[in-house]
Amino acid sequence: MPHIRPPRIALAGFVHESNSFAPSAADMVAFEQGGGYLPLSRGGQILERARDVNLPIAGAISHAERQGWQLAPLLWAAAVPSAPVTAECFTAISDEIVEGLRQAGALDGVFLDLHGAMVAEGAPDGEGALLARVREVVGPGVPIVAALDLHGNISPLMVEMADRLVGFRTYPHVDMAETGERAAAELGRLLDGAANAKAFRQLDFLIPIAWQSTMGQPAAGLYDLVAAADAEGACASFFMGFPAADFVDCRPSVIAYAGDQAEADALADRLTQAVRQAEPAFQGRSYAPLEGVREAQRLAATAARPVVLADTQDNPGAGGDSDTTGMLRALVEAGA
Repeated sequence: MPHIRPPRIALAGFVHESNSFAPSAADMVAFEQGGGYLPLSRGGQILERARDVNLPIAGAISHAERQGWQLAPLLWAAAVPSAPVTAECFTAISDEIVEGLRQAGALDGVFLDLHGAMVAEGAPDGEGALLARVREVVGPGVPIVAALDLHGNISPLMVEMADRLVGFRTYPHVDMAETGERAAAELGRLLDGAANAKAFRQLDFLIPIAWQSTMGQPAAGLYDLVAAADAEGACASFFMGFPAADFVDCRPSVIAYAGDQAEADALADRLTQAVRQAEPAFQGRSYAPLEGVREAQRLAATAARPVVLADTQDNPGAGGDSDTTGMLRALVEAGA
């Protein structure tokens, strides 16, 4: 039944992309500083700091304010990609979110800004563990919706504990706030009594990040198919996954939500088949350092534009410390 009074929605966020092979773990200091994100924020700080920022939490706040929802902001924390979150930090932030929910009083819904590829010491499925605790507090009748990065490694537990998981559709990520708005709109549909059949499919291969860009194929076409589900009144997400998070559910996946189970299954199967058919097109060539430098020199001899060498294994945007010297050695050896 639609709500007569404005619904009361809890807001929280815990965002981290975890590289199991990186050297430096994410501790509480990393989340307090935020790095390229907002610093750790509580209560009204979330509403103040997230305004007009390209983050899912900002999009959710904008949608909620337009709808006249009552907001109960709890805690929002994010740190730049790195090695997994320390056990102490994961427990502290999770505990604060859960306790905030306990103290929040009556709630009609919960909006979470998550990543989807968070690994913590002792909790390899970080988001699944957090969502399970959130569900335990609010019970089965309060809808939980989460906005996620398309690099999320989605687990069955995450799908079970959340009513809707809504992913980005662009990489580079230019639609983060837009995704928060879409996810909040899905929460609104659930509050209005929409049916919520769900279908979840995992694939059996990994997609290298260097060939995931949605500015080219095959990803662009796959996300066109995902977006087309909107016109059908359904909700779908394709998560390409973050292959550097070393745990059992590290893989691409598809989630579809619809009015009945047959419709959700059909949509999920259709998208999964398209991803499977695109698998060969996600392949690309990478080079050893010296080989890459020499290829760059060859191209640069006649190039009208800069030639870029991307050291993807030490990428600070994917958890590396960006302090290795192998590429520098190759540049010196090749006389670049």
